[in-house]
Amino acid sequence: MESVTTTNSHFTDSGLFGLSIVGSRDAAGDLGKVLVEELAGLKKGITDEELQRAKNILKINILLALERQSDRLEEIVKNVRTLICIRGSSTRYSASSSSRNTWRW
Repeated sequence: MESVTTTNSHFTDSGLFGLSIVGSRDAAGDLGKVLVEELAGLKKGITDEELQRAKNILKINILLALERQSDRLEEIVKNVRTLICIRGSSTRYSASSSSRNTWRW
């Protein structure tokens, strides 16, 4: 296995969870088995230690992302898109000319 990435988007009425595993073609069968076993293992629950570790990793990733301008912009766009969904698709928005960080709704 070379790498594993996850995707998690959650909303009030639905969500999306995905996994991506990269590895050699020869190990594809084994990688698939490991993936299924790990997902099945989630039914058993997680320990407090695993939960705390996941929270710590999340905090670190958020703080590291705040250091990269492209990640900050991506987070702003996600928040704007979420707000548009909450307010309805007919919401009009524009950037304020007086400040780069101000949005008018």
